[in-house]
Amino acid sequence: MTRVGANMTDLSAGWETYIATQEEYWPKHFKKLRRVYRKAEREFNEVEFIWDDRSDARFDQIIQMKRQQYNDTGLHDVLKADWAKKLIDRLRHFE
Repeated sequence: MTRVGANMTDLSAGWETYIATQEEYWPKHFKKLRRVYRKAEREFNEVEFIWDDRSDARFDQIIQMKRQQYNDTGLHDVLKADWAKKLIDRLRHFE
């Protein structure tokens, strides 16, 4: 069976209603998200989301954190290759 579709989000009733409905459908997922969020708050004190943040320092920090995660889990570090670094840098500066 081939399935083709689009992911659409209906926010006509507002964000809070949408999230409440999603939480009813996917309770395990939201429980995990809350756990991850609490862990992030413990490890980083305060969690802040900045839309379209173009700070080089923050970007480098995220890349280093991801590379550390690859190292800690023993998975192949896909960010180590020079071409991958160049591609990510080019994509993040793409307008």
